Amino acid sequence: MKLTKQAVSLIIFLFCSVHSIAQSKYPSILWEIKKPGIAKTSYLFGTYHISNKGVFKLSDSIFYALKNVDMVGTEVNNNTWQMEDDAYYKMRYSYEILNGSNGDVMLSEGTFRKTSTIAKLPAFIALQAGSINYFLYRNNKGNEDFEEEAFLDRFIASAGYKLGKKIVGLENYMESAIKLIEADKESKLEDKRSNKKLPDGLSYGMINDMIFDGYKNNSLDMLDSLNKYNYNSDAYFKKFIIDRNYHQADSMEHYIQAGNALFAAVGSAHLPGDEGVIEILRKRGYSVRPVKLSGHAKETIEAIKKTIYPVKLQRFNMDDGYSYTSPGELFPSVQNNMVKVNSYVDMANGSFYQFSRLYNNSSFFGIHDTAVVHAIDSLLFENVKGDIIDKKRTTHQGFEAMDITSTVKNKDKERYRFIVTPYEILMLKAGGKNDYVQQKQVDSFFTEFKIEPVQGWHEWTCGFFGRPQNKVRYSKIENNSSKGVLRFTLNDKDLKTPDDYLKLAAESFMSTMALQKEEAVTLDLTAIKNNDAYTYQLNHIGKLMVRYSVQHPYLYIYYNAAFNNAVPNLNWVAGFKEDSKTNRFDYTFKDSLKAVELKLPYALAFDSRWQSMTERKTDKPDPDKKLNRDEALEYRAEKVYLGKANWDTYQLQNPENNSLVWAVTASIDSSFYYAGAGLFWKQFVPQNQNSSTASTNTISVSKDESDYVTTNYGGSSYANSSNILRKKTGYVTHLQYDTADLQSQKLQFIVADSLSARAMLHTYYLVNNKLYGFSEIVNYPGGKPSAFYENLLQGFKPFNNNKPSTLFESKLQLLINKYLTASDLAQSDLAETLNYFHFGLNDLPAIDTALQALQNKTASNNILRRKLVDAVCAMDDKKTSWPQLSSWLKKVYENKDELLTIRLQALECILDKSDGSDAGWVLNNLANNDEFKSSTVRRYLLEYFNDLEDKAAARKAVKLEDFGSAAASLSMNNYRRVMNLFDSGFYSKKEVANAFKEIQKASADNKVSLALKAEADQFKYPENEKKKSASNSYADNNFQYYTNMFHMFYTALPGEKFFETSFQNVLNGGTARDRIELLQALVKQKKTPLQLTAPLLKSLENEKTYYLEIYKAYSVNKKLDELGSPFNNHTDIARAYLKGNSYNAEQVDTIYHYKTISNNYYPADSVYFFLYKRKTDRNPQLAYTILPLNRQFFNTDKKIIYELTDEQLDGKENFETISARILRKNYVNSLLTGSRSKMFYLRDRSEKSISTEE
Repeated sequence: MKLTKQAVSLIIFLFCSVHSIAQSKYPSILWEIKKPGIAKTSYLFGTYHISNKGVFKLSDSIFYALKNVDMVGTEVNNNTWQMEDDAYYKMRYSYEILNGSNGDVMLSEGTFRKTSTIAKLPAFIALQAGSINYFLYRNNKGNEDFEEEAFLDRFIASAGYKLGKKIVGLENYMESAIKLIEADKESKLEDKRSNKKLPDGLSYGMINDMIFDGYKNNSLDMLDSLNKYNYNSDAYFKKFIIDRNYHQADSMEHYIQAGNALFAAVGSAHLPGDEGVIEILRKRGYSVRPVKLSGHAKETIEAIKKTIYPVKLQRFNMDDGYSYTSPGELFPSVQNNMVKVNSYVDMANGSFYQFSRLYNNSSFFGIHDTAVVHAIDSLLFENVKGDIIDKKRTTHQGFEAMDITSTVKNKDKERYRFIVTPYEILMLKAGGKNDYVQQKQVDSFFTEFKIEPVQGWHEWTCGFFGRPQNKVRYSKIENNSSKGVLRFTLNDKDLKTPDDYLKLAAESFMSTMALQKEEAVTLDLTAIKNNDAYTYQLNHIGKLMVRYSVQHPYLYIYYNAAFNNAVPNLNWVAGFKEDSKTNRFDYTFKDSLKAVELKLPYALAFDSRWQSMTERKTDKPDPDKKLNRDEALEYRAEKVYLGKANWDTYQLQNPENNSLVWAVTASIDSSFYYAGAGLFWKQFVPQNQNSSTASTNTISVSKDESDYVTTNYGGSSYANSSNILRKKTGYVTHLQYDTADLQSQKLQFIVADSLSARAMLHTYYLVNNKLYGFSEIVNYPGGKPSAFYENLLQGFKPFNNNKPSTLFESKLQLLINKYLTASDLAQSDLAETLNYFHFGLNDLPAIDTALQALQNKTASNNILRRKLVDAVCAMDDKKTSWPQLSSWLKKVYENKDELLTIRLQALECILDKSDGSDAGWVLNNLANNDEFKSSTVRRYLLEYFNDLEDKAAARKAVKLEDFGSAAASLSMNNYRRVMNLFDSGFYSKKEVANAFKEIQKASADNKVSLALKAEADQFKYPENEKKKSASNSYADNNFQYYTNMFHMFYTALPGEKFFETSFQNVLNGGTARDRIELLQALVKQKKTPLQLTAPLLKSLENEKTYYLEIYKAYSVNKKLDELGSPFNNHTDIARAYLKGNSYNAEQVDTIYHYKTISNNYYPADSVYFFLYKRKTDRNPQLAYTILPLNRQFFNTDKKIIYELTDEQLDGKENFETISARILRKNYVNSLLTGSRSKMFYLRDRSEKSISTEE
């Protein structure tokens, strides 16, 4: 049933009527507190943390109480609230920054984009720090006419100030913040079944309305009855309300026992209930009785509002050359690349002071300060709050300025002063009740504001609450000249080439709308070179000279804009020097949760309580506590293991240059076992980079590997610090191990890329069962770590828990013993532990013993037996160990007494891990073992044979007699893959000819005919082609079979009659797909049989769908010279790419060529534009494919880029504009990713207030 508003009102009326008849339990929001032996009377007042006028109908009794106490206590101490809030956010940001949340570290297309300061002025003028509303008003936008100038708690504190009372806090700000986090966390962990179910017909909105209406009637009974429904779990209510109730009661008792009469104002939710503050105090011997409230002390309220509390003015100096006079320090509120805002709130008088700064780049665009002031003037009407009642031009320390006074809500006034300096636009702002801003104490804020003159270069950096900032700007303004340096610290882990950084910087900087290319200069961004200078026309009124430079760890842009016929130059660059900074590692940072101590050159405002509340940390359950199945499964799912997402990451910034060091810690569960240190460290180094053996405790490194170790590095979950380390060019160097002491080990190496001048240096420590790692970007070649990095390593101290490492101690026997006596639930958990055992060859006897102990083949024992076979299969599969592993696995498979599932598991491992040396054994079983003919094993065989041709061991292992006897059991695909061995050159021509005869002999067998028929049925022809290819004699007419035979034997036996007959069958009776596959087989031959390919190509001229495949076949075999028209038409190839590869391409109804243009970013490319329509489209849309002019593009690493766009030629934009945007998007993408491997859309950043882009 849904209740109407009238019904809710009726409920409230009836509720209040009942409680007027019966004794109300909580009939007031003001309570008198007394206790025998304490002379003074105190009071408890329930507030509402809002500014709604409904809560401001305060009675005279409340002000009587306020006037007759010694002190006023609110939840938070108003004297220190702002300072504690600032400390809280510094702590919070310190934690977030330390854990990697440092904002943008990646160079992007917007990093250096310059937008005139004039464009930022509207948002800057209207900007007001959010902290002002938070501390003063708590207004809701759109409801201002129904709200007071202050929220109730702040008004009570203000009244206390103005009545001469001492102001205290009943709670610690930081403790309350921690309680909030605890409440939220425990609420999420609590069983969902404990969440509150609302009474039928009621919503949260209705409940809040009923509570609020009760409060306005001075009653807490509705709050007592319904407030529990506002919290969706008991855990949250306990942490956030009840626990704080006791803390508030403790504080109240402390002040009262000290002889003070206290007026305590706390949120009304804390008062009622069995564990509310009222009942807590009563249980402690206090008399707490309700005070009857009536009337409305309107005159008293207005008098308090008009009273001005005298404040003491102080002088404050800011780090970057500004000083001011105000009642308190202005705390940072907003900071980004363009804007910095500091503010202070005068709690007693309800006033605020704000100092805002906007980075001024007007001189770059040739705009003088006078024009900036005019621009500010023109924007005031729309962007200053309220009505402007006074405005005048003035100067401030010789800078042009403007003073503004405006009237806002309730005739309150706000006051502004805008000061335009060459480097920053400053806005001083103050506001308060009535004419408060005209007071002398406010005058001082404006008149005594001091600007330290800029000596030399002006520096603009931004580090909000210590947040690292990668970009620093230096500026120097001289006559008719604006010089600048943009410095960006390259902290992104994508090891891009220097050219990528330079081009991306140039593209970003040159995207500034003011830049026009000079007639005499070709604006070719792709040709940007390190330290070369480029000159451009600037806004038709000046010239600009720019230089881009990569100097590890920085990217620099030096520029000089010159006007009035002045000539720009960059001769000053050589003499440009930044202030040097020297690190002193005087601060000790300890993190008990991560068991690490570090020496840092700066202090971190860090609170471990915040860390412990915000980190997901799961401890093992009490071993004596019996878990139900759900609890055990939940624990198992959250169990922290190495190899899962359990890394704790630190991000440490070097104050000298803003570069970063990434530190990681990980606790390794005691369940883990490694047969040797080599196995442990192997997972950190990119694959194929060490020659460790599983049976030793050291990793042997060859002489070559100690300097340069080539790699097909794809990245592991541990060493993958370089997101775009190219496979063909990556390598590992300076590989060093120190594993002599198993309790304390060290690994250090560099992951480098020959295409980049940057590399990643990694250092890992294993101390007992705790892992620590430190990584930084280094210049390369060289790879020398920074002094900051070396000092971090020197000051690094792991906490020693005196528990020796058990990682290298076998736990198998202990596991088996526990398993055999454990319950079903415990067995399941123990079996899971085997996933974290890393066995070596020396463990095989112990595994045999374990299998013997589990020979009673119960369901639970079989689970563990299978896992043991899995663990063996996961062992090192290198040549040195595979023969032993293979022998062990074959023994398991050939044991007929073993379970079939376990035997097949061992077989699967052989087929998956084999180096090819088992090929003869596999083929022999294929011929003689019926198990090998099952669909399950055939699935394994498919991948096995697929990899054989690349394994030299297989060439030695496969004998003709093995192949001939197994031929009848091979599928068509496996025929081709096995016989590729005979095309490898390893076998003689005679052996190949004999193999051909063997397969022909096998195919004549009736069994093979049936196998071929079954195989042919699996080919997915289009329905109309499938009918054509059907035949009663698959042994003679199976086109896939013919193609395979051409692929394997034609080179060795071109004169065989079989091939002439087979060719004619495919040419005349096969589908287009059959002919394409035969053509691909023929083109792959060392010498193309042109007499066969020519008629095939002729038959495919009308099959444009296959042009791309045909072109690719000739391209990858480097035979494009043999391919003539029409198959080498790039327009058709580009169309085929779109039709065959694009997302939703199957929905395209029509597509036709529109235009081909050159790619100005990559001159070696052509861009083919098409118009396409889906059946549901009304208008055609643009599609494009970018192909290199190089006809051999399939043989390069360059990816083909194609896209079906949503762009339409509807007249709103011309084709040139649209195509330029598409090409620029692709170019920027290639710079951002360091490759051209994929497409994605670049989205514009939405500006919530002022864009952070310059």
